[in-house]
Amino acid sequence: MVLANNEMMKDEKVRDINKVSDYLNKSIEAVSRGKDLLPKDILAIEALAQIYENTAYYVADSMKLAEENYNNTLKLEPNNPVFYLKLAQIKINSISSKSSEEERKGMIEEAKNLLQKSVDLKQNFDAGYYNLSLIQKALGDLDGSIENMKKAVSINSNDVNYVFNLGQLYQIRAKNDDEQIAEAIYKKILEVQPNQIDTHFNLGYLYEKQGKKNEAISEYQIVESLLPSGTEDLKAKIAKMVSNIKNGIKNSPENLVVNQPESKPENNQAEAAPAPTPPIPNDLNQVPAPAQ
Repeated sequence: MVLANNEMMKDEKVRDINKVSDYLNKSIEAVSRGKDLLPKDILAIEALAQIYENTAYYVADSMKLAEENYNNTLKLEPNNPVFYLKLAQIKINSISSKSSEEERKGMIEEAKNLLQKSVDLKQNFDAGYYNLSLIQKALGDLDGSIENMKKAVSINSNDVNYVFNLGQLYQIRAKNDDEQIAEAIYKKILEVQPNQIDTHFNLGYLYEKQGKKNEAISEYQIVESLLPSGTEDLKAKIAKMVSNIKNGIKNSPENLVVNQPESKPENNQAEAAPAPTPPIPNDLNQVPAPAQ
């Protein structure tokens, strides 16, 4: 898996996809043999599940095989919350492959139930609460989502991702003093990590919504200054947002230039080996769009 990952990190002109495929096949072959020799060993089965999970981009039916092996781990350790989390993540990642709305809703409910099981088994399982919160957010249950994100933060307040998402949830809900809470959370993050682009961006939009034009402009300009070289087009788009404010044009969700990325699930567990991934182009996908 490490060799496959290293090959994928090479420039596209010299990258050998045949080598990647060969390394992946040998990885699956090796860990499958290990599981055959240790059929009752939880780590051997989990390793195979992880390998299939990591090769989802390249190997057909890999997620189905990963799910099958995580279910096998539960037969050996039925009270392990991490395996319920893993199964929930697989279902979440499979939602887009379902053609009907009914199937997609069913998958979401299954993932939600698995995540609920994980935190029922381990009440200080921050990754479980975090992912459960994201599911509730997707289902429109902002109150429940905020409560579970608060639990994740209370367990692991050092995870900036948890804290940022809590602020964003308050910003989205926008009831009573929610926006003030969101602002306080964003400011607290920036005290510790002043170069957090996503936090500056959301804070800018929060100020814009509140009519604090100068503060909003300042935050957007910070975002523009923090963007790395090679993102000139994106910097120009941020500059356009600043220009919109100065000209009295609202940066609404319909005309925003930034697309919000999906929140990434937390594994709370080290992988068996790095997953080979295709090169990621420079993009403002790293900057979350403002909450609506």
